[in-house]
Amino acid sequence: MKRPILSAVFAFLFVLPTSHATADQTVNIALVNDGDSEWTQRLIQNVERELNAMADDDFNFKFTDPNTYNLNWDPSRARNTIDRALANSTVDIVIALGVLASAPLGNYTPNKPVIAALVIDPLQQGFPVSELTSSGVKNLHYLSPTVDLVNEVARFQGVTQAKHIAVVADGVILEAVPAIESRFSDLAQSQEAQISVLRVNQPVDALAALPADTDAVFALPQVRTSSPQMQAMVNGLQSRGIPSYTMMGETAVRQGFVMGRRLVPTPESLARQLAVDVRDIVLGRSAGDLPVTMNIQDRMVVNVKAARDARFDLPFDLIINAKLINEDPPSTSVMTLKQAIDRALKTNLSLAIAQEDFHLAEEDARIARSALLPQLNGEADWESLDRDLAGTGPRRSTDVELTFSQSLYSETNRSEYTASRFIRDGEAADLQATRLDTIENTAVAYINVLLAQTELDIQRDNLNLTRANLERAEFRYSVGATDRSEVHRFETELGND
Repeated sequence: MKRPILSAVFAFLFVLPTSHATADQTVNIALVNDGDSEWTQRLIQNVERELNAMADDDFNFKFTDPNTYNLNWDPSRARNTIDRALANSTVDIVIALGVLASAPLGNYTPNKPVIAALVIDPLQQGFPVSELTSSGVKNLHYLSPTVDLVNEVARFQGVTQAKHIAVVADGVILEAVPAIESRFSDLAQSQEAQISVLRVNQPVDALAALPADTDAVFALPQVRTSSPQMQAMVNGLQSRGIPSYTMMGETAVRQGFVMGRRLVPTPESLARQLAVDVRDIVLGRSAGDLPVTMNIQDRMVVNVKAARDARFDLPFDLIINAKLINEDPPSTSVMTLKQAIDRALKTNLSLAIAQEDFHLAEEDARIARSALLPQLNGEADWESLDRDLAGTGPRRSTDVELTFSQSLYSETNRSEYTASRFIRDGEAADLQATRLDTIENTAVAYINVLLAQTELDIQRDNLNLTRANLERAEFRYSVGATDRSEVHRFETELGND
């Protein structure tokens, strides 16, 4: 009686569902990329490295050659290339590594797991979104940064107060996702500023296409562009004094953009997320149940030197809240309090005026005193006549006259002298008072500067600490380690800071 029971148990265990991967299984992954570029190459290398690092004794990964499913930056080839990858019976998982390759997957119901790695606007592109922020479609997963392009452009316009913003976009991206351009058109109708969308093949092409009255440039990601080409556009904008904004984060801001945030993932961060998602799929989780949002927490970065070169005055709120780079290096010279006072005594205009008033009063006193002193006047006269005019008189004559006088008493002169001395003494007292006021004001200002600098450093440290705590709280909340109250707590502290 026991043998039939044991046989039934083993049969039941045999039909239990297992994970997608089995021992020593090779998972074949088709990498569909937009086209050759530095960014694409970095992404492919990082995806392969991250997945190979996750391989173990149960499964390993094998990747198709990057040229097998390469769109060569042609959006019209995306659907056919995706279909070829799905039709390949040796392929287990398809990953669309770019905006172009991801664009047509919104209305797919694939027969094998497919991941669209870069979806700019899921709703506008027709991608499904379930209540659990997943696709809800079997075998379909995508990743979308939590970015609202329209809000970013509106925010940039608020900072710059620009009247005409040029949005520089890769033409093939706009061709693949036309909803981007239409959203900017809607924004232009709701804003006071005019917004022009420039379709370019290379960023430097935007310099020739900029409208004459452009006073700000917003650059969308240029993933098929090399760094020298991007640098050429940045240099051109600086030479024209046009402030610019980038979505590629601090690295691009250091190239010369005035400001920007990272609103798209780096190849490294995107590769890590893809590796985690692929592993979940391999271990049996449905692709349609995976979270589709990528939270990119990045702070505004401002290039102070680039702002100065563009002759753009940074608003105070932006200076306080943003991360500043390329600031003027701190002065190596230190001014002591005594040096500050000595410099103030030499350069203070009020003190210089008081000194001049004292010198004038002193001169007036000397002039008034001279009327009381002995007076010696001299006069000389020399005359020479022609012979005919002289007649019998002398032809040449010389007269010299010296007059000496001493006033014994003059009420007017003595009163004027006494009054001038009082005025001189008053000016001397005013000069001394001004000198003391200058010393006091300089000392107070010197100490206030030190206090203000210390307080600013403390506030910046507190602000940075609160930001770091908020980022940690948001991460803890995203993984379910805490509730939303901790996030709200640090959001409140950030507002107070």
